[in-house]
Amino acid sequence: MVGKSPAWDNALARGTVSGFFDDFQAFCKAVQAADKAIHGGIYFTLQLVDPRLISRAFNRLKPADVTTSDNNVIAYRWLPVDLDPVRPSGISSSDGELTEALRLRDEVVEWAIRELSFPRPVRAMSGNGGHLLFRLPDLPVSQENQKFIKGVLEMLAARFNSDKVSR
Repeated sequence: MVGKSPAWDNALARGTVSGFFDDFQAFCKAVQAADKAIHGGIYFTLQLVDPRLISRAFNRLKPADVTTSDNNVIAYRWLPVDLDPVRPSGISSSDGELTEALRLRDEVVEWAIRELSFPRPVRAMSGNGGHLLFRLPDLPVSQENQKFIKGVLEMLAARFNSDKVSR
């Protein structure tokens, strides 16, 4: 359970708090509590990680020096696609740029469903651009699957990147 302990405050000052969850309700409560604190962002992995990692912080957030890394991923469950307007770093997108990114996001969806037989994805908006999450059939981490994912992302970039929005 996330609380107002000195450890929590020190972790926020350091900037790293980590947790591992197999209980969705506990995850939601921890994120809601963390979101009330001052922070630079809340991040989580979409992929399946080594289940032994849960012993680092079982269904809770705690200060951490060690977090999840690529070598902890055991399977790919989602293919994330990020579509952002082309603009200088640190500058929010204009309403027109955001509209263009969301239009392109929806175009990518229809093309991927039609041409790649992908399932309908989760669609989201980041505030500056659009996101897609295509569900994968829990692909084990392997060079072949990494090559497949990289190839799909490169194909989408080649087909849909423009001077206004990039994948």
